[in-house]
Amino acid sequence: MDRNEAIEKIDLIRDTIEDAKVRYSGMYQMCFLLGGMYLVQFMAAVGQFLLHKLPSAVFFTFHVMVEIIVLFCYLYIYKKEKQCSNRYYLSMLGIWGFVSIVIPVMISAVDFIGSIFFAKTHGMFQMSAAQMCLAFSRVLLFSIFLIICSYVLNHYFFRILSVVVLFGFFFLYICFFGEGVPFPFVQGQEQMEIGYVTVYNVLVVDIGYLAMGVYLKHKEGKA
Repeated sequence: MDRNEAIEKIDLIRDTIEDAKVRYSGMYQMCFLLGGMYLVQFMAAVGQFLLHKLPSAVFFTFHVMVEIIVLFCYLYIYKKEKQCSNRYYLSMLGIWGFVSIVIPVMISAVDFIGSIFFAKTHGMFQMSAAQMCLAFSRVLLFSIFLIICSYVLNHYFFRILSVVVLFGFFFLYICFFGEGVPFPFVQGQEQMEIGYVTVYNVLVVDIGYLAMGVYLKHKEGKA
C-alpha cells in the first residue's frame, strides 16, 4: 500500500466517522427558536384581546417581525451547521426549518398583500379554517420531530409520544370543537374563551419544543 492510497483510506474512515456522529446543536437551537416564537405570538394574541383599542395592524406587524427575526436566526443556524458532513442531518434540518419557519413567513406576506391590494376577496377568506390548519400543521410537525428524535437518540419512546400527541389533538378537535377555557372578562368586550386546541398547542407543542431543546442540549453536554 503506497502513501497516497493510505491517505485516501484514512480520509474515508474520517468521513465515515463524521457522518455517523450524532449532532444536537442545530436541533436544540431550532427547538428554542420555534418554542419561543410560538409562545411570543400567543402572548401577542392575548395582548391584542386585552388591548383591543390598539389597531390590529400593530399586532400583525409585531407578529411578522417575530417571524422574520426567527427566519434569519434559522438561516444563521443552518449556515453554521453546514460544516457538518452528515447529509441526512442537514436534510432533516433544512426540510424541518423550511416547513416550520419559511412557509409561515410566506403566508404572512401573502396575508399582508391580500389585505391591502385584494381586500374584497381577502375578506371572504375563512380565517377560522386557516387557523385550524395552522394548528394542525404545528402538531404534525412536532410529531414528525419526535419521530426524528427517536431515531437520532435511539429512543422508541419518542415514537409512541408522537402518536399520543397527534391523538390528543384529534380528540380535542373532534369531541370538543368550539369549546374552550373561559378567558377573564375585559370591560367593553363579551366573555371569550381560549379554545381547547389552542391551549393544547401551547402546552404540548410550544412548551414541548422548549423541553426538547433543554433535553437535547443536555444530551449534547453528556456526549
